[in-house]
Amino acid sequence: MNDDLSNLLKSWDPAAPEPAAFKRGVWRRIETGGAGKISAVGMWWKEFLGSLARPRVAFATVALAMLAGAWIGHTTANPDGQQAYLRSVNPYAHVAAVSDS
Repeated sequence: MNDDLSNLLKSWDPAAPEPAAFKRGVWRRIETGGAGKISAVGMWWKEFLGSLARPRVAFATVALAMLAGAWIGHTTANPDGQQAYLRSVNPYAHVAAVSDS
């Protein structure tokens, strides 16, 4: 089975001609390091990721992300969440909460 497939692939000859400037364009991209047209967002993202290689910038970015996450979590948390959880797992907490009201 594999021999049949190998023979078939060896006999296959794609007859699609390549454009005249194809090889020249490929070598130009190789020489420039693949840096073709990059959008402004792509360039900003590349510079941002490059700046994360510096330890101070990386630490500041991680610290800022953690602070932002803690702030978002704090502002969106339900203040009665602890009591709601206790009522959901402890049947006696529900009775105590109702009798306290």
